[in-house]
Amino acid sequence: MLYPYLIRPLIRQLVLRTGILDHLKYIETTSGSPQGSIASPVLANVYMHRLDEWFHHRFHAMTTQERHQRRQKGELVSVRYIRYCDDFIVMLRDEDKAEALKSELALYLDQELKMTLSHEKTTIVHAQEGFDFLGVRTFITPQKSNPAKILPYQIPAPKSVKAYRQKVKELTHSHLDYLPPAERIKTLNWLIVGWSNYHHWGNAKRTFSTLSYWTIKKVHTMLRRYTPAGKRTTYHHYFRPISECTNLQRWKQYTQWLTPSVVIEEETRIGLLPMGVISTRDYWKYWGNRIPPPILSSMMKPWETTGKQTFIPM
Repeated sequence: MLYPYLIRPLIRQLVLRTGILDHLKYIETTSGSPQGSIASPVLANVYMHRLDEWFHHRFHAMTTQERHQRRQKGELVSVRYIRYCDDFIVMLRDEDKAEALKSELALYLDQELKMTLSHEKTTIVHAQEGFDFLGVRTFITPQKSNPAKILPYQIPAPKSVKAYRQKVKELTHSHLDYLPPAERIKTLNWLIVGWSNYHHWGNAKRTFSTLSYWTIKKVHTMLRRYTPAGKRTTYHHYFRPISECTNLQRWKQYTQWLTPSVVIEEETRIGLLPMGVISTRDYWKYWGNRIPPPILSSMMKPWETTGKQTFIPM
């Protein structure tokens, strides 16, 4: 295990003093880190580790009896803290105590870490309203099949969907018509696979279906510019079943799905991957209270982190 006092000299020597390239010209750096550098999340994890320890000792390092006694006194004990680099969320059941915890947290960051909690980005919301974290909107709502049961749901955040649409618009814009259509379809497939793999674990089926239809329309419009003909003519020319596309043989069982495709060589057809065929029906694991806090998970052995698993159907 590398301790913080060993990591800091390594970061200072290997990352902060590596310099930058500006128009192929090397420039030495004496302070700070380049924008978007890998040093930013590393430094955040090193520096914010003290916040992890604070939450652990404040809400997790207690026995069941101590937790019960503190709850009887009206103290806040049921808190869950999740952090990724310098972004974090805090979940608790007592809505009335949320503002007090926010003030306590802001005071600790100011006095101990010399950091200021952003009041614009730090908001207190009910779980029914939901919150965006790492491109995912999380909220709770009654289950459709059983309204008496409240379940958590995760869908792609509106900001993430907007970014995907913007990227597709750029790749299908007319200013790129000088490129072969097959290359543009391949690039779109990389975008679709990467974006859907990130979101497919949540409740993204409806979003996938909507974006799949919208993306196919954009690609069809793009292909029509390569073949000046009527809309119906280009549809019969470009749309083929997924099973006929060389690059989509993994999903060849979807014989009834038609997708835009182009022929690049004899018996080689490159097709667009419809986002709707990517499965979102798998179950995801919800461990609840059995998930150890970050400060403990780094010290626990692999066989100590396992426990009873509860599966929530999508």
